[in-house]
Amino acid sequence: MLRDDDAPRPLIVRKSLREKQPEPIREGQFQIFQGLLKTPVVKAEDLPSLQKRGLDLLGNKSDDFSVGEALQQAARSLQPRMEVILCPEAYPDRSRRFGGTQLHHIANITLDPSWNDKQIAIWQAADAAEKDGLAWRDYQSRVIQPLRQSGGLFYPEQDC
Repeated sequence: MLRDDDAPRPLIVRKSLREKQPEPIREGQFQIFQGLLKTPVVKAEDLPSLQKRGLDLLGNKSDDFSVGEALQQAARSLQPRMEVILCPEAYPDRSRRFGGTQLHHIANITLDPSWNDKQIAIWQAADAAEKDGLAWRDYQSRVIQPLRQSGGLFYPEQDC
């Protein structure tokens, strides 16, 4: 039998929750962009019609920096301007997890077509390394980290 001083009620602290009121977003604080990634490489003359469809960002399925840079310049000359990035296909990338499980097509990356020669060399080295079936720790240090430091953005896609 519980004594009064053993009863749980005095040990339970009364709490109350105040409903948080939503704060409106100030005008001009954010912009909404619509993007389309992994598109076939388009030509500069295709950009105005894509812009009329409401696209602000176009991710070409390529790692050809010269083509990407020309498209990026053409897109930035439009009003309002568009952005073009490169989204090379990553089917051959491989990594090994604990126990030797082989992972295929782990992630995708976005590349800036205006990267300098040093950044492009980092991409080329990482692209070659990711095909070697690296252990996950090595994949992170030899592929993900250098590309992130160069300004690349990874997004996941894992096919076993």
